[in-house]
Amino acid sequence: MTRNQSSINLFAVKENDLPVLFYDGNCGLCRRSVRFLLRQDRRGRLYFAPLQGATAAARLSRELRESLSSAVYQRQNGENLLRSDAVLQVLIDIGSRWRWLARLALKIPRRWRDRCYDWVGARRLQLDRARSCPMPSGRARRRILP
Repeated sequence: MTRNQSSINLFAVKENDLPVLFYDGNCGLCRRSVRFLLRQDRRGRLYFAPLQGATAAARLSRELRESLSSAVYQRQNGENLLRSDAVLQVLIDIGSRWRWLARLALKIPRRWRDRCYDWVGARRLQLDRARSCPMPSGRARRRILP
């Protein structure tokens, strides 16, 4: 088995061994966010998978998979975080340069943060002008699970 195959074979490892951010694979803004996070995660610890894919089917409940308006961050301990909690905790967990801002934002009440998240989510098609986003290449591509 090549290194590339072992790095994306989620089913060969324990379910909670990989932290995964699940996103709407049909959303250009979501795909751009994944590319941003790939650049921020210099240690390569975070994996990504579309909510419509096989990895989501294996690891998430049907309810979470069908909620395409919410990112789902499944941490290594199996905890699922949704919406603003998911995005902010990812920035902290990967050690991004934005983690200080994420820590500050977590002090804002969740209902306010999630309202902002929902506002952007409701307008994500209008906010994504390019309508397409090329797949990452090289090492980054191996962190995109099916």
